[in-house]
Amino acid sequence: MQIKTLNPTDDLRGNGFHEQLAVVDGANRASDTAQFRGEILKAATTHGAVLIRGTGVESNEDFEEFIRVFDLNLVSDYLGGTSPRPAAPSVVFSSTEADAAAVITPHTEMAYLPYRPRFLCFGCLVEPTEAGETPLYPMQRGLKALPEAVRDKLASQGLRYTRFMHKERHGWFGLQISQSWSEAFASKDKADVERVCGEHGLETRWFGSILRLHATLPGIVIHPESGQPCLNMYACHWRSLLYANRFLRGRRRRARMRNAVGMAAQRFPFTTFVKVGWGNGESFSKREALEFDRTLWGHSLAHRWRKGDVLLIDNVLTAHGRLDVEPPRKVVVSMGDLYTVEKSDECAGVGTVGGAINEPGMDSPCGAVRALSRA
Repeated sequence: MQIKTLNPTDDLRGNGFHEQLAVVDGANRASDTAQFRGEILKAATTHGAVLIRGTGVESNEDFEEFIRVFDLNLVSDYLGGTSPRPAAPSVVFSSTEADAAAVITPHTEMAYLPYRPRFLCFGCLVEPTEAGETPLYPMQRGLKALPEAVRDKLASQGLRYTRFMHKERHGWFGLQISQSWSEAFASKDKADVERVCGEHGLETRWFGSILRLHATLPGIVIHPESGQPCLNMYACHWRSLLYANRFLRGRRRRARMRNAVGMAAQRFPFTTFVKVGWGNGESFSKREALEFDRTLWGHSLAHRWRKGDVLLIDNVLTAHGRLDVEPPRKVVVSMGDLYTVEKSDECAGVGTVGGAINEPGMDSPCGAVRALSRA
């Protein structure tokens, strides 16, 4: 088996930063993957993402059998998540059911929550006929590329996320971009939802049947293996959608139109699915928003799916998104090794990968969180 970086090909389009994606050669069966599990996980935590091609995975069951060999603690629910995903009977979810023509902006998975999966496993069961790429964003490099003033604000303030969730799944001019709070928290009882949110430090306020959530979290997370700081965020605000439109030039007019609808939805109360700003409650300035978008998209690589692809992502080191889709396309995902992100008074905008939930760990450089790495 060999693990090598992937040279730019027709399957990739980006800005030359292809070293963030490693490719496994000679271990495309579950038995092979099991044999080299440690090396593949190490490659993921070094490069940020590992692609395994030609696995023969064709169904949810095939995919689950394949990824079980990584011995990740896979989660069977998506508690508090925002992406429209149906409840899964196992640990395999649809990657998203967001409108096919919409762009999903760069994000660390579940960045708006204090608990997140350390690893994501994506699998392509139906190859898209056109478009549908998954962009990857190197978050260690992205943080270094930001202006010093922006990095300083990230370290001192962190990021504040605002979400509005309806009781039932809500579309805006037919655009499905977020699931309902009854889906996200598996309950239609407001008291149950408030209890769960309170347990995880989420601020709640009700506007009739509409739930507003606030969470202030570190924008910089220390990578447990390398010890290097990484930008961790959901870059979702109306300007980020505007910026993404330049990557849709020459593509379907409907994609650009739907992206414009999402941009408009982000500018009005009660239709904001995820909005990010500074930890003190201030919005990003126009220049700050541009710096985030220019940095993330400028360091991105867009992975074009083939049937049977399995993509393993280190969720601290690499963020991801989705460009517009020309159906059919079926990409599934499993999330593993749920961990906590905590902060201290000494460095409110910086956290580390906390201990796995209900597991012990070590003290962090900030003196408040626990570090966890996998062998």
